[in-house]
Amino acid sequence: MVEARWFYGAYTPTLEEYLENAWISVGGHAAMVHACLLLGSDVDKACLLDSFKTGWEVIYWASLIARLNDDLGTSKAEIARGDVAKSIQSYMVQKNATEGEARDHIRS
Repeated sequence: MVEARWFYGAYTPTLEEYLENAWISVGGHAAMVHACLLLGSDVDKACLLDSFKTGWEVIYWASLIARLNDDLGTSKAEIARGDVAKSIQSYMVQKNATEGEARDHIRS
């Protein structure tokens, strides 16, 4: 919903705003839960919740890396079709940077 508000408001978020939402909207946390369940793990609800409480940084960084890699690969096509600004465009606007500089920053 955050990205939808940005899109319909023609708003380009700062990179920090983008990243705050990006790790959630990529769905990494949901994919990891499904992977645990679909692999037939004998994981009960308490164990799964405990894993999220103690292992949230792994989920956060894995999700963020997935999202930024996706941005690097698809942002040109998504912007061409009118999608919401991605990390690259957010950085470009915020820092008055070129696309190449923004891509280098996101890669780092």
